[in-house]
Amino acid sequence: MIYFTSDWHFSHANVIRYCNRPFTDVHEMNKALTSLWNDTVKPDDIVYFLGDFAMNKNLVSIIGPKLNGRKILIPGNHDGCFKMPPKVPNDPGCVKDTALRDARMEKLYRDAGFEAIHQTLLLQLKDGTTVLMSHLPYQSPDGDKYDTRYHKFKPKDEGLVLLHGHLHNKYIKMGRMIDVGIDGSMNLLSEDDIIALIKDPREFIPSAITEFYKTREDM
Repeated sequence: MIYFTSDWHFSHANVIRYCNRPFTDVHEMNKALTSLWNDTVKPDDIVYFLGDFAMNKNLVSIIGPKLNGRKILIPGNHDGCFKMPPKVPNDPGCVKDTALRDARMEKLYRDAGFEAIHQTLLLQLKDGTTVLMSHLPYQSPDGDKYDTRYHKFKPKDEGLVLLHGHLHNKYIKMGRMIDVGIDGSMNLLSEDDIIALIKDPREFIPSAITEFYKTREDM
């Protein structure tokens, strides 16, 4: 089986309130999410994790090895191996430091059980559909609707279905974009789930917490 998910934010206390998660604290959340993963994913299954694994990089090496399956990471802005450009692009020393940081962070995630790391990735599903995977939504009016940050890091819409995270399920589907985040259903999405969403004729599919976001006071 192949699964897709994102934005678990292990040990992020505020995400419980931000996304209306059914937990009282991070200890309960970490335990429940780990159980959910291992109850769903078998050792030979593949999981494409589309970013924001844990807020604290020190937890990656603790939690990662506990999770079943072959894990492929498409990092998000809260992951240490998300590649940010050098702050001073023309400074050779800065570029070198950035390369060393990237290599060190990638090793951390690989040692924790992520067998591959891609900033974006193409995948052909079993029905022949090619999808693009990125943590961020498209660099488009729809992609910027819920979050204008990181615009220059967002992929360009060239007609492919995009599987992404980052928005914590403000929707499940909007046009060609599908948010695979954990928050909308508290389940990992299977390959069959993704194919069904692609074939669904609706242009916009709300998540279980779309209405919650409309009433959240700090948005």
